[in-house]
Amino acid sequence: MRLLHWALMTMAPFCRAFSSAPLRRTRKTPPLRIPIGRPASDFYGDYLLIGQKVEDDDAYKGRAHIEAIGHHRLRLTRTINGVTTIEEGIFSADSVGNAAKTPLPKFNWKDKRGDGEMFCHVTSNFDNYPLLMCIRYYPQEPKTTPGLESYFPAAVYLQSR
Repeated sequence: MRLLHWALMTMAPFCRAFSSAPLRRTRKTPPLRIPIGRPASDFYGDYLLIGQKVEDDDAYKGRAHIEAIGHHRLRLTRTINGVTTIEEGIFSADSVGNAAKTPLPKFNWKDKRGDGEMFCHVTSNFDNYPLLMCIRYYPQEPKTTPGLESYFPAAVYLQSR
């Protein structure tokens, strides 16, 4: 038995080298990680949001839902003052002020002013829930004051009431 085991172990590499079938290596793609070191799927869900419009001093509040659609793609559904908008997004490493080149959420939308973009910085609170701080702007209007939005996980803040 020992001799058979020894023969199999020493001959296996040679048999593979002369085999007609190519050796297939399967490699799973690792999950995309956001800057706080967790999988990107950790921040999908419901949020409360507060913000300020582009080129406006008016503040607003509302609710949002972030979900995955496909491989590393996002859908942001925002409801502010009863009006629901849907924005598509991806994880992009070429955001404004992203020196570390880590993948950050980037959302795009169209409205009467044109095409808009929003980049988000992802961090976490003391309970390790994700927080998003975002800059909204119109690339075709570079001299406008950007809008700001902050997203807080709804489950955390609604449970504490």
